[in-house]
Amino acid sequence: MKKSSQLHHLLTSDRPEFLLGTNDAIAAKMAETIGFQGIWASGWAIAAQLGLPDSQPLSWQLMFELLELMADATSIPILFDAARTDYDPSQMAWLVKKLEQRDIAGVCFKEAYLSTRDRTAPSGSSTAIAEFCQSLKVAKAAAHTPEFVVLVRVELGMTKTSVTEALKRARAYDKAGIDGIVIYSAHLSPELLLAFKKAWGDRSPVVIMPTRAHGLRPEVLQRYQFALVVWEHQLLHSATTTMQRTAEMLFRDRHLLNLDTAITSDAATGLPLEQSLSLTLDSQVTNANRVILLAAAQNSDWGELTVDCPKCMVGAPDRPLLGRIIQIYHHLGLTDITVVRGYGKAAIDIPQIRYIDNDAYDRTGELVSLYLGVHELPQDGRDWIISQGDVLFKDYILQQLLDVKKDIVVVVDATARPQSYQAKPDFVTASQPYSDDGCRQPIYLQQIGGDLPEADICGLWTGLVKVSAKGQKPFYKALRSLLQDETMQQFGRIPALLNHLIALKCPVHILYITDHWLEVATIADVLKATRF
Repeated sequence: MKKSSQLHHLLTSDRPEFLLGTNDAIAAKMAETIGFQGIWASGWAIAAQLGLPDSQPLSWQLMFELLELMADATSIPILFDAARTDYDPSQMAWLVKKLEQRDIAGVCFKEAYLSTRDRTAPSGSSTAIAEFCQSLKVAKAAAHTPEFVVLVRVELGMTKTSVTEALKRARAYDKAGIDGIVIYSAHLSPELLLAFKKAWGDRSPVVIMPTRAHGLRPEVLQRYQFALVVWEHQLLHSATTTMQRTAEMLFRDRHLLNLDTAITSDAATGLPLEQSLSLTLDSQVTNANRVILLAAAQNSDWGELTVDCPKCMVGAPDRPLLGRIIQIYHHLGLTDITVVRGYGKAAIDIPQIRYIDNDAYDRTGELVSLYLGVHELPQDGRDWIISQGDVLFKDYILQQLLDVKKDIVVVVDATARPQSYQAKPDFVTASQPYSDDGCRQPIYLQQIGGDLPEADICGLWTGLVKVSAKGQKPFYKALRSLLQDETMQQFGRIPALLNHLIALKCPVHILYITDHWLEVATIADVLKATRF
């Protein structure tokens, strides 16, 4: 289906469809990847990304080149906001032809003839409205295909009187044969927008730009039967805010540790590297590694908070702890995730996750859950990332772990020392302690446990393990061997497995970190997790 036909279909759909305002090809492709069905390309936003003020518009040649890049990068329709266009009929017809040539699906013209001196109640003379309508007829007739969409953006102003004036102008445009009306108001309340639509009825499709009317809910948009909803400049504003914050942090801190986890990997796009590549390459780049999260155990220390809910699901209803953990993995393209659940398993219902149930959670230990999690996974060359369902990490830690080309790797916090609340502290001794001199010499785990001499402690295991495709066979064999012991079935934890691997002369490598992770061990940690 041609893009103009796609846009025309969206415009005449029986439910509101949403367009995202974008200003370049990568943002346009991001919009499509996320699931938007169409794109709003604002001439102002495209110029703004090049540092040009509104009073100094781009040349049409450069504008067309940038629009063409956006169209080439996507398969969804683009609606161009021609706010800077004069209403001369020959120029409007020329623009329609040029946009069609570049696979742009439609254009929205602005009421350029209106006086800008009084934005509260814009109005135009009958002669000016008639001349503009004639230009609209010429522009619509210039389209090579009848599905090419021509809209007019109608300014509602700030008063109820302005709505009456806007309706008068919109009816004239509708008679000129355009495909629909785009309405906008600088008013913070949606009252004027809804009043216009109620008076307009179903005469022709109405597109709404709720730029400042933040209170408009989707159900209201559906009830009033708006055709399209345009998020005009929100993406550009958020990108600008993020870039400024990043620049300030880099200037102030002179390191990367405090940056938002979503932007540490690729500053050019504000996305982790894998997601950025998937937007810039023809084929989607995804991380094929598998993630196994252990979340079967019952926490009896939190009282009523976990009576009917496992610890991993504590938090905001729309974003529990486990949801936050899964989101971190998704940021890095890790989408093949298995969660081993047990206590309160019915409450663990995050979609698009593979679940394995340890129904014997109350009489078996962590090693049984691990065995259930990896038992049916094929050894097909994909690494395993094993962690807990109550531990958060900054993205860069997981990225560093993925970059370590060793068979079995554990992540150790070199700054951690014994804490009074830690019932099972997993301290480690290593072949050498942490050093900040950037040394790349391999570091090996020597022992892990809770009763090591403090002088020998090199850090605390974070609960994070990577097992390469090559390392899976000895890892799985050692796991099965340990589980022959009944005590290990009941109480065995991963540290026992790591010590067993070391005893079998199977090297376990260490990746040192310094903080930037959080084990939610206490109720106070739940609050910390919301700010992590």
